[in-house]
Amino acid sequence: MDDTIGEGGYGVVVKALPNGIEEFPGNVTKLYSRKKPYDHIVQLIPHLSTLLGPNEGHRMNTYKRNFLGRNLPKSIRSKLRISAYNEVYPVRMPHLGFDITTVIQKHEMKDSLRQCPLPILIGQIIKLIGQINRLGSQGYIHGDIRDKNLMIQPSTGTITLIDFDWMMPFDQFYDEYPFNFYSNPPEFLMKEELPSLLVDMDLKADTLVNAMPELTPYTIEFESFFYFSGFVYENIEKEVVSANMSNVVYLLSNSLKSCLSMFDSFGLACTLLTLFHSLYPECCDSTISIDDFKTSIRGSISKKGEPYTEQELEACSVAILNLTQGVLLPMASFTIQSRMSASTALAHATQIQSELSEAFFASNSMKDPMNEDGIRRQAMGHLAILAAQKGNTSVLKRLVNATNKRARRTRRKKSGSI
Repeated sequence: MDDTIGEGGYGVVVKALPNGIEEFPGNVTKLYSRKKPYDHIVQLIPHLSTLLGPNEGHRMNTYKRNFLGRNLPKSIRSKLRISAYNEVYPVRMPHLGFDITTVIQKHEMKDSLRQCPLPILIGQIIKLIGQINRLGSQGYIHGDIRDKNLMIQPSTGTITLIDFDWMMPFDQFYDEYPFNFYSNPPEFLMKEELPSLLVDMDLKADTLVNAMPELTPYTIEFESFFYFSGFVYENIEKEVVSANMSNVVYLLSNSLKSCLSMFDSFGLACTLLTLFHSLYPECCDSTISIDDFKTSIRGSISKKGEPYTEQELEACSVAILNLTQGVLLPMASFTIQSRMSASTALAHATQIQSELSEAFFASNSMKDPMNEDGIRRQAMGHLAILAAQKGNTSVLKRLVNATNKRARRTRRKKSGSI
């Protein structure tokens, strides 16, 4: 039986393993066909919480032993391109739901996700942006953020980043990664062309700035090279360089390396835009009004089946449009100069979340201005959601204690003891 649920360049992910191999309910297993990528991930496992922050979904464990291809169905051996006598290297991890491609193809999953309270969904986006920002600040890159590597639990709205086979320091990534597929920032398509420029061009310019007009025709098929050349023009010192083409290629390579800090931002934004456009089809339309967008989502979103008030629906509309058009689209910009960094995106998304929570608070106050305890409990609930998403257990414990204390006080009031 073939229980494959995912495939990649280094292996396959299976839901169940054949008889004779230890099973772990609620887990999936990634099978590596080569030892080098397996060793890379095993060495990385102890550092994931430092690089990305605490996240139970990133838990990974090795098996007590490896096993041979003959332990696997022939269909899986074929996908791994191994024989019955090759060794296979397994890693176990939690089953985290469904990838974005699956979610957007299933109407019931999209409907379930639309019923998830929007503050929770935006909180998940903040979590993801924060993770790549934290990763980049330590000089590391995920390198493979795409639809298959963001897993969603539609019933809860939890989104988890997976697949760390390419997670490594910037310089190592630049040297080893083939920049030719998935959600790569378009300027990185230039990397494979740089060596050929040495052969194809007869450069007669003594400065990099003068070299740009001659470089462009040789890379015209890469639509963002014009933007990349502008970035180089603005950011590399205008020092005189030798007419030797290798010096120009060297400077271009260094310029590409300097863009690696936004590599994950671009991939994450492109992937999330795919999801948001599927959930809210009008969200990327810069000409749409708040009222028209509110009409387009009315009836399709709710809080676990409870309809939003008119004020809450307007706040949700503003939040969705601000998030897609003010954060995700700028993160996915094809022009380097206007591409938003993860740190800036994190600040903007956090502000959007804060404004949405304030609007919900105001809406509840208007609904029942005398019910102060209910309002406080809802506010504490929103704070608890944010604390949990950020892994801040101390804040979460204080909120729980405060809630319990208030509940005890309320009970005493009702009993007349105070």
